[in-house]
Amino acid sequence: MKSGLSVGRLARVGGWCVFFGGSSAMLVASFAGGTPVPTTVADYFLDGTQPNTLNHPIVDATNCATCHGLYDEEHEPWSNWAATMMGQAARDPLFHACLTVANQDAAFSGDLCIRCHVPGGWLEGRSTPTDGSLLTGADFQGVSCNFCHRMVDPDYKPGVSPAPDQGILAALSAIPVNPHTGNFVMDPDDVRRGPFDLGPKFFYHDYLQSPFHQDSAMCATCHDVSNPVYSRQPDGSYALNNIGQPHPTQDKHDMFPVERTYSEWLMS
Repeated sequence: MKSGLSVGRLARVGGWCVFFGGSSAMLVASFAGGTPVPTTVADYFLDGTQPNTLNHPIVDATNCATCHGLYDEEHEPWSNWAATMMGQAARDPLFHACLTVANQDAAFSGDLCIRCHVPGGWLEGRSTPTDGSLLTGADFQGVSCNFCHRMVDPDYKPGVSPAPDQGILAALSAIPVNPHTGNFVMDPDDVRRGPFDLGPKFFYHDYLQSPFHQDSAMCATCHDVSNPVYSRQPDGSYALNNIGQPHPTQDKHDMFPVERTYSEWLMS
């Protein structure tokens, strides 16, 4: 059984690499200078929270186990997270293989991969060099508890969204047009959000009740993936943007689609 699951997983993830590779091949074909295509970090810039702007770093997930783990592996939140592909996102050898291929095809493209698979390291400025060689320690906890629970809804809804979110969004250079490719917005402070009101006597950590954490659109932040080096044309084709420039619209619908897991689910 384990062998069969491994083969199935290899097929699924390997297929993703091939699909991403198709985007890379298209990029290489569009550029006459050969590989690696001389893209820059600026080509992969996305709106939202930028590296080295947090007041408090992403908290090591082992701290969460103190209250949310070590009591019932079958039901506790911590163990169930640690065993998932989110918890293993930065350790997965297939991810690192795809990261290598991406960087070989287009310079600095690994930054786009690291921001979703290793968001803590990306937010703390360790995504350059884009081969992951600066990642360390808790970075390898992947999509960790503190990361997801500090995400802010980029679409502020008066009277619904937590009031502090308005100021967080106003402080950004640009608010994401729509969620995709790791263009997350983060609370710069360690204020943890979730679907429940924990009450006035809760004192273990700062918290805010957040409807966003019950909204499937939150998943689109990493599960709709686009290649921002391309822009969609009126005839449905894709054209290479000017090298060294961010995508002009930042809209995922105007970028080359790599994954549309969320959108496909939404329309199913």
